[in-house]
Amino acid sequence: RGVTLGIKNKYRASYARQVRTLWQRMARTVRRHPFLITLHFVATGFAALSIGAIFFQAGRDTGGIQNRMGCLFFMLLYLTLMSLSSLPVWREDRLLFLRERASGAYGTNAYFTSMVC
Repeated sequence: RGVTLGIKNKYRASYARQVRTLWQRMARTVRRHPFLITLHFVATGFAALSIGAIFFQAGRDTGGIQNRMGCLFFMLLYLTLMSLSSLPVWREDRLLFLRERASGAYGTNAYFTSMVC
């Protein structure tokens, strides 16, 4: 007989199964919004080619360093603004997350892991 520590699992499914199920649902959601994904890829490709062409021969002097810093700021601003197009999808997902977490379907850690990976 083993010694039990009195730790009760709150969820029926294991952590790995929770993450796998949530990741599959997220993949399904992504497939439901193909225009958003296509728009992100096209816009990112265009921005990458534009930035690469503009700063292709930036020098190693002070002006070149300042140009690179401006480029990094532009890329950060671009990525921030591109993420705003996903806000309606996140709002819908947040309501679903709150309802399912309250019912004990999965934990916050599993949800976070599935979103990041």
